[in-house]
Amino acid sequence: MKTIETQGRDGSPQPSLDSGATRRLKNRASRRSAPTFISPRASAPPRDLPYPSPISALRSRLAFSLLEVLVATAVLAMMMTFLFNLLGASTKLWEIGNKKTEAAQVARVGLNTIASDLKNAVSANNTAQTSSGNVTCIIPFMSLGNSTTAAMGMGGGAQNALGSQQMAGVLLTNDPDLPYNEFGYMAVFLDNVNGLDSMIGKKYYLVKQTDSVTSTGGNFYFQGTPNNTWYTNNGNYYPVVENCIRLKFNYYGNTTDSSGTPSWVPNWENASGPIVDRLPLGVLVTISIVDSRTATKLAALSNNSALSESDITAGLDAAAGIGTPSNPIQSLISQGSVSLSRFIPFNTK
Repeated sequence: MKTIETQGRDGSPQPSLDSGATRRLKNRASRRSAPTFISPRASAPPRDLPYPSPISALRSRLAFSLLEVLVATAVLAMMMTFLFNLLGASTKLWEIGNKKTEAAQVARVGLNTIASDLKNAVSANNTAQTSSGNVTCIIPFMSLGNSTTAAMGMGGGAQNALGSQQMAGVLLTNDPDLPYNEFGYMAVFLDNVNGLDSMIGKKYYLVKQTDSVTSTGGNFYFQGTPNNTWYTNNGNYYPVVENCIRLKFNYYGNTTDSSGTPSWVPNWENASGPIVDRLPLGVLVTISIVDSRTATKLAALSNNSALSESDITAGLDAAAGIGTPSNPIQSLISQGSVSLSRFIPFNTK
């Protein structure tokens, strides 16, 4: 039997053991050092693992801190404020655009009506032989300036729209018995609450005046000494368009010499009076209209009275980008008005 020499911890020789004894000692040592496991009871709770489960980790990643919630709320509030401001501005611009579209359509109707008459206008200073001798017959064309407050004898409490001009002339007709018709245009405020003919009171209008010319003359077609008086004949006035707050003319020609150098003049009148016995080369017509909703608001602010010239001027200037309105009336005019112009040449041959 083979023996194995061993040594102690201090190096002294130990008794020799055979290989069988050695195996038995190792087996005893292994049995003594082996851990003893106790099977857990069925009712015992599961042990906590040292790391979170995948579901717990996912839940922790999906959660928000209070700071994150507050920051997100602040950003959302700023975005909503911006969007509401943008929506409000867009709505206001859309409303102003609708107002100006309505006013522009009405203004075009007025310009077309005036243009159709001006293209058929005539003017002359002729001498006719009558039983009483030679009589000068005047076929005039005239313009009354901004200072004119009378509404050409219109009646019904009508007053000229302050800052506006008036125009009057004569048209050729196809009637051999009545070859001429008088016409006139003006912007008026009708003060009479009962109105006049088809017009109602407390409103602005672009008004046309018409009258037939007889053998003895008409309202301003004269035989003899001419003047610019309009007869009061309410039945010969009718509205062209509503809510016309200003009517302007600018003439191109020479009031004193038909062969002279033409220039732009605000009124077609000569030194002796407003009547000129010839036509200008052309006229620039400017008509200013407010939409119906703006007109209703203006009537409420002005207590159903005519607007002042300064308010009309400032409001129209602001609408054209000149200056800024200084009161609610001017602001309404600037937002709800349209001014359209057209140059109309005359047939001077």
